[in-house]
Amino acid sequence: MNQPSRRKVAAGIAWSIPAITVGAAAPAVAASQVSPGIRRAFYITRSSSGCSSGGRLTVDSKNDSTSYYQIVNVSPASSVTAVYASVLVNLSGLRFTTTTGNWSPVQQDSQTYSYNGVTYYRYFAKLQVAIPAPVNGTITVPPLSWVSNCTTSLLNQVSVNGRGTVTINGQDIVQIGAFRTLRWLLEVHVAPIPPLEFLLQCDRPSRRFMTPRPFRRGSRGRLLPTRGR
Repeated sequence: MNQPSRRKVAAGIAWSIPAITVGAAAPAVAASQVSPGIRRAFYITRSSSGCSSGGRLTVDSKNDSTSYYQIVNVSPASSVTAVYASVLVNLSGLRFTTTTGNWSPVQQDSQTYSYNGVTYYRYFAKLQVAIPAPVNGTITVPPLSWVSNCTTSLLNQVSVNGRGTVTINGQDIVQIGAFRTLRWLLEVHVAPIPPLEFLLQCDRPSRRFMTPRPFRRGSRGRLLPTRGR
């Protein structure tokens, strides 16, 4: 498949990646529109998981409520001949490995892309297994999972952009996500809740705990505390 030109990519259907991915996916193509399109959201994270230093990127499409890759409005007579997944990153030289056998090895494109004065590098893979038949006009693309090498370059600001490209009836259809800046995905360790007495002592360090006083009954039957000694 010929790689889409920058002008052709810019004319693609807009979408957005999940936030913290990096938000919500673009809405599906309207029912009245019969042209095929792409509905997709990749889950992209940056963390230090498994790294002795630096960080790594992960890219997932699991076909769940968080991440997915679908081709919509596909007629039974349509010919889908190629499916690509791409991620643009403002870092060059990343080495991704794929943990699923459905996709080709991830490669870095020699072409660079620019957005808001930032240079991006494209990493992509092609679906290698048979493309599923459409169900009610929708093709659910098999899941993908990429993991990058650990590198200290990922300690700096990292911006990403996800894309999907399919060839239907000889025509390339490109869907482009929003450009996002990633935050660190942190592991949160929750300490055990201290006992109530400890919390009270911390909240009121200037007060001391008083021993409960016995009560006496007043002249009208009311309970009154005895005087402390």
